Amino acid sequence: MITIDDLKTSLNDVLRQLSILRGSIPLDDPLKDRLDELFDYILKKRLRIAKKVFEEGTAKYEAVTSRLKSINEELLSTIDDINKIAETFDSLTRLVTALDDLLNLATSIAGGDISFRAAVEERATIRSAEKMSHRVDPSVVEHLMQAPPAEISVVDGPPKSRPVAPIPVEEVLHGIELTDEKLIITVATGGCTEEDSFHVYVDKGYTGLPPYQVTVYRIKPDDCKGNFEPVRISFSRRELGLEGNVDFRILNRIGNTSNHRLKP
Repeated sequence: MITIDDLKTSLNDVLRQLSILRGSIPLDDPLKDRLDELFDYILKKRLRIAKKVFEEGTAKYEAVTSRLKSINEELLSTIDDINKIAETFDSLTRLVTALDDLLNLATSIAGGDISFRAAVEERATIRSAEKMSHRVDPSVVEHLMQAPPAEISVVDGPPKSRPVAPIPVEEVLHGIELTDEKLIITVATGGCTEEDSFHVYVDKGYTGLPPYQVTVYRIKPDDCKGNFEPVRISFSRRELGLEGNVDFRILNRIGNTSNHRLKP
Protein backbone atom coordinates (compact mmCIF):
# COMPACT_ATOMS: atom_id res chain seq x y z
CA MET A 1 0.00 0.00 0.00
CA ILE A 2 1.19 3.53 -0.79
CA THR A 3 0.98 5.74 2.29
CA ILE A 4 0.41 9.49 2.27
CA ASP A 5 3.91 9.98 3.69
CA ASP A 6 5.33 8.01 0.75
CA LEU A 7 3.32 10.14 -1.63
CA LYS A 8 4.50 13.40 -0.05
CA THR A 9 8.10 12.23 -0.32
CA SER A 10 7.73 11.39 -3.99
CA LEU A 11 6.05 14.74 -4.68
CA ASN A 12 8.96 16.51 -2.97
CA ASP A 13 11.31 14.64 -5.31
CA VAL A 14 9.25 15.78 -8.30
CA LEU A 15 9.26 19.40 -7.10
CA ARG A 16 13.03 19.38 -6.62
CA GLN A 17 13.64 17.95 -10.07
CA LEU A 18 11.14 20.36 -11.57
CA SER A 19 13.02 23.25 -9.92
CA ILE A 20 16.23 22.08 -11.57
CA LEU A 21 14.50 21.83 -14.95
CA ARG A 22 13.09 25.36 -14.57
CA GLY A 23 16.57 26.64 -13.78
CA SER A 24 17.94 25.18 -17.00
CA ILE A 25 15.49 27.08 -19.24
CA PRO A 26 16.15 30.74 -20.25
CA LEU A 27 13.87 33.33 -18.66
CA ASP A 28 12.50 34.47 -22.03
CA ASP A 29 11.54 30.93 -23.11
CA PRO A 30 7.72 30.41 -23.06
CA LEU A 31 8.32 26.97 -21.56
CA LYS A 32 9.63 28.64 -18.41
CA ASP A 33 6.29 30.33 -17.66
CA ARG A 34 4.37 27.13 -18.20
CA LEU A 35 6.72 25.18 -15.93
CA ASP A 36 6.45 27.90 -13.28
CA GLU A 37 2.66 27.64 -13.34
CA LEU A 38 2.76 23.86 -13.02
CA PHE A 39 5.34 24.02 -10.24
CA ASP A 40 3.20 26.40 -8.17
CA TYR A 41 0.05 24.39 -8.82
CA ILE A 42 1.64 21.07 -7.78
CA LEU A 43 3.20 22.73 -4.73
CA LYS A 44 -0.20 24.02 -3.60
CA LYS A 45 -1.66 20.52 -3.99
CA ARG A 46 1.24 19.07 -2.00
CA LEU A 47 0.58 21.57 0.80
CA ARG A 48 -3.13 20.76 0.85
CA ILE A 49 -2.47 17.03 1.02
CA ALA A 50 -0.52 17.67 4.23
CA LYS A 51 -3.69 19.11 5.82
CA LYS A 52 -6.06 16.33 4.81
CA VAL A 53 -7.12 12.96 6.21
CA PHE A 54 -7.36 9.94 3.90
CA GLU A 55 -8.89 6.51 4.33
CA GLU A 56 -5.86 4.66 3.09
CA GLY A 57 -7.45 1.22 2.90
CA THR A 58 -10.23 1.97 0.44
CA ALA A 59 -10.34 0.79 -3.16
CA LYS A 60 -10.62 4.35 -4.49
CA TYR A 61 -7.58 5.43 -2.48
CA GLU A 62 -5.55 2.47 -3.75
CA ALA A 63 -6.54 3.19 -7.35
CA VAL A 64 -5.64 6.89 -7.22
CA THR A 65 -2.36 6.46 -5.35
CA SER A 66 -1.26 3.61 -7.63
CA ARG A 67 -1.91 5.94 -10.56
CA LEU A 68 0.09 8.68 -8.88
CA LYS A 69 2.99 6.34 -8.23
CA SER A 70 3.08 5.31 -11.87
CA ILE A 71 2.95 8.92 -13.08
CA ASN A 72 5.71 9.94 -10.65
CA GLU A 73 7.96 7.16 -11.91
CA GLU A 74 7.37 8.19 -15.52
CA LEU A 75 7.97 11.83 -14.66
CA LEU A 76 11.22 11.22 -12.80
CA SER A 77 12.50 9.20 -15.77
CA THR A 78 12.17 12.19 -18.14
CA ILE A 79 12.26 15.37 -16.05
CA ASP A 80 16.06 15.67 -16.02
CA ASP A 81 16.30 15.45 -19.82
CA ILE A 82 15.45 18.68 -21.66
CA ASN A 83 15.09 16.64 -24.86
CA LYS A 84 12.12 14.82 -23.29
CA ILE A 85 10.22 17.97 -22.39
CA ALA A 86 7.08 16.83 -24.26
CA GLU A 87 6.91 13.62 -22.21
CA THR A 88 7.52 15.64 -19.06
CA PHE A 89 4.64 18.02 -19.81
CA ASP A 90 2.34 15.08 -20.48
CA SER A 91 3.26 13.50 -17.13
CA LEU A 92 2.85 16.79 -15.29
CA THR A 93 -0.61 17.28 -16.76
CA ARG A 94 -1.68 13.80 -15.69
CA LEU A 95 -0.11 14.36 -12.26
CA VAL A 96 -2.24 17.48 -11.72
CA THR A 97 -5.41 15.56 -12.59
CA ALA A 98 -4.50 12.67 -10.30
CA LEU A 99 -3.75 15.02 -7.39
CA ASP A 100 -7.19 16.60 -7.84
CA ASP A 101 -8.74 13.13 -7.76
CA LEU A 102 -6.86 12.29 -4.57
CA LEU A 103 -7.92 15.48 -2.82
CA ASN A 104 -11.54 14.73 -3.71
CA LEU A 105 -11.25 11.65 -1.46
CA ALA A 106 -9.97 13.62 1.53
CA THR A 107 -11.39 15.45 4.52
CA SER A 108 -9.81 18.49 6.15
CA ILE A 109 -7.86 18.37 9.38
CA ALA A 110 -9.28 20.66 12.07
CA GLY A 111 -7.94 24.13 11.55
CA GLY A 112 -8.64 24.56 7.85
CA ASP A 113 -6.21 25.13 5.04
CA ILE A 114 -2.51 25.26 5.57
CA SER A 115 -1.20 28.54 6.95
CA PHE A 116 0.91 31.00 5.00
CA ARG A 117 3.86 30.40 7.33
CA ALA A 118 3.77 26.68 6.63
CA ALA A 119 3.59 27.46 2.92
CA VAL A 120 6.63 29.74 3.10
CA GLU A 121 8.59 27.12 5.01
CA GLU A 122 7.62 24.42 2.53
CA ARG A 123 8.72 26.62 -0.40
CA ALA A 124 11.96 27.50 1.39
CA THR A 125 12.66 23.77 1.76
CA ILE A 126 12.47 23.54 -2.00
CA ARG A 127 14.85 26.53 -2.26
CA SER A 128 17.36 24.71 -0.07
CA ALA A 129 17.28 21.80 -2.48
CA GLU A 130 17.81 24.21 -5.37
CA LYS A 131 20.88 25.65 -3.66
CA MET A 132 22.28 22.18 -3.18
CA SER A 133 21.85 21.63 -6.93
CA HIS A 134 23.63 24.97 -7.64
CA ARG A 135 20.59 26.20 -9.57
CA VAL A 136 19.07 28.77 -7.25
CA ASP A 137 15.57 29.94 -8.13
CA PRO A 138 15.23 33.49 -6.69
CA SER A 139 11.40 33.40 -6.61
CA VAL A 140 11.21 31.71 -3.19
CA VAL A 141 7.66 32.63 -2.40
CA GLU A 142 6.50 33.84 -5.79
CA HIS A 143 2.76 33.22 -6.41
CA LEU A 144 2.24 31.40 -3.09
CA MET A 145 -0.68 33.62 -2.18
CA GLN A 146 -2.37 33.47 -5.57
CA ALA A 147 -5.62 31.58 -5.82
CA PRO A 148 -5.21 28.21 -7.63
CA PRO A 149 -6.20 28.32 -11.29
CA ALA A 150 -9.52 26.86 -12.34
CA GLU A 151 -7.66 24.58 -14.71
CA ILE A 152 -4.22 24.05 -16.19
CA SER A 153 -3.50 23.14 -19.77
CA VAL A 154 -0.07 22.68 -21.27
CA VAL A 155 -1.52 21.87 -24.68
CA ASP A 156 -3.92 24.71 -25.41
CA GLY A 157 -1.89 27.53 -23.90
CA PRO A 158 -1.29 29.14 -20.50
CA PRO A 159 -3.73 28.73 -17.58
CA LYS A 160 -6.74 31.02 -17.36
CA SER A 161 -6.24 34.32 -15.59
CA ARG A 162 -6.81 34.34 -11.85
CA PRO A 163 -7.06 36.87 -9.06
CA VAL A 164 -3.70 37.91 -7.68
CA ALA A 165 -3.07 38.55 -3.99
CA PRO A 166 -0.05 40.46 -2.66
CA ILE A 167 3.19 38.57 -3.14
CA PRO A 168 5.37 38.26 -0.01
CA VAL A 169 8.72 39.96 -0.54
CA GLU A 170 12.11 39.94 1.12
CA GLU A 171 12.18 43.17 3.10
CA VAL A 172 15.01 45.66 2.59
CA LEU A 173 16.18 46.23 6.18
CA HIS A 174 17.43 49.52 7.56
CA GLY A 175 19.32 47.58 10.18
CA ILE A 176 19.45 44.51 12.40
CA GLU A 177 20.43 43.95 16.03
CA LEU A 178 20.92 40.86 18.16
CA THR A 179 20.46 40.78 21.94
CA ASP A 180 20.51 37.88 24.37
CA GLU A 181 16.77 37.36 23.89
CA LYS A 182 15.70 39.23 20.76
CA LEU A 183 16.34 39.59 17.05
CA ILE A 184 15.52 43.21 16.25
CA ILE A 185 15.03 44.57 12.74
CA THR A 186 14.66 48.21 11.71
CA VAL A 187 12.26 48.66 8.78
CA ALA A 188 10.43 51.34 6.81
CA THR A 189 6.84 52.16 7.73
CA GLY A 190 3.95 54.34 6.64
CA GLY A 191 2.38 53.94 10.06
CA CYS A 192 0.87 50.45 9.83
CA THR A 193 3.87 48.15 10.14
CA GLU A 194 3.83 45.76 13.10
CA GLU A 195 5.41 42.47 14.15
CA ASP A 196 2.79 40.42 12.32
CA SER A 197 3.67 42.26 9.10
CA PHE A 198 6.65 39.92 8.81
CA HIS A 199 7.60 36.28 8.81
CA VAL A 200 11.16 35.37 9.77
CA TYR A 201 12.25 32.16 8.11
CA VAL A 202 15.20 30.29 9.64
CA ASP A 203 16.80 27.77 7.29
CA LYS A 204 18.88 25.25 9.25
CA GLY A 205 19.74 23.25 6.16
CA TYR A 206 20.19 19.50 6.05
CA THR A 207 22.59 19.25 8.98
CA GLY A 208 20.69 21.46 11.43
CA LEU A 209 24.01 23.03 12.43
CA PRO A 210 25.02 26.71 12.28
CA PRO A 211 25.64 28.90 10.49
CA TYR A 212 21.92 29.14 9.67
CA GLN A 213 20.37 31.36 6.99
CA VAL A 214 17.70 33.85 8.04
CA THR A 215 15.32 35.70 5.71
CA VAL A 216 12.74 38.32 6.72
CA TYR A 217 9.61 38.40 4.53
CA ARG A 218 7.00 41.17 4.58
CA ILE A 219 3.67 39.34 4.44
CA LYS A 220 1.26 42.23 5.11
CA PRO A 221 1.31 45.52 3.18
CA ASP A 222 1.63 48.89 4.87
CA ASP A 223 -0.48 51.22 2.74
CA CYS A 224 -0.67 53.98 5.32
CA LYS A 225 0.54 57.35 4.06
CA GLY A 226 2.34 58.64 7.15
CA ASN A 227 5.86 60.01 6.92
CA PHE A 228 7.56 58.17 9.77
CA GLU A 229 11.07 57.26 10.70
CA PRO A 230 11.95 53.55 10.40
CA VAL A 231 10.63 51.43 13.27
CA ARG A 232 12.22 48.65 15.32
CA ILE A 233 10.45 45.30 15.34
CA SER A 234 11.61 42.55 17.69
CA PHE A 235 11.25 38.76 17.58
CA SER A 236 11.98 36.23 20.30
CA ARG A 237 15.17 34.32 19.52
CA ARG A 238 13.75 31.33 21.34
CA GLU A 239 10.63 31.26 19.18
CA LEU A 240 12.77 31.54 16.06
CA GLY A 241 15.01 28.65 17.16
CA LEU A 242 18.02 30.97 17.49
CA GLU A 243 18.49 30.83 21.24
CA GLY A 244 21.89 30.25 22.83
CA ASN A 245 25.23 30.54 21.09
CA VAL A 246 24.50 30.46 17.38
CA ASP A 247 25.61 32.30 14.28
CA PHE A 248 23.64 32.93 11.12
CA ARG A 249 23.56 34.91 7.89
CA ILE A 250 20.87 37.47 7.06
CA LEU A 251 19.94 37.07 3.39
CA ASN A 252 18.00 40.35 3.15
CA ARG A 253 19.51 43.43 1.58
CA ILE A 254 20.41 46.33 3.87
CA GLY A 255 19.45 49.85 2.79
CA ASN A 256 16.68 52.45 2.59
CA THR A 257 15.00 51.47 -0.68
CA SER A 258 11.97 49.67 0.76
CA ASN A 259 8.68 51.46 0.15
CA HIS A 260 7.04 49.30 2.86
CA ARG A 261 4.40 48.00 0.47
CA LEU A 262 3.83 44.69 -1.30
CA LYS A 263 3.79 44.56 -5.06
CA PRO A 264 0.43 43.51 -6.57
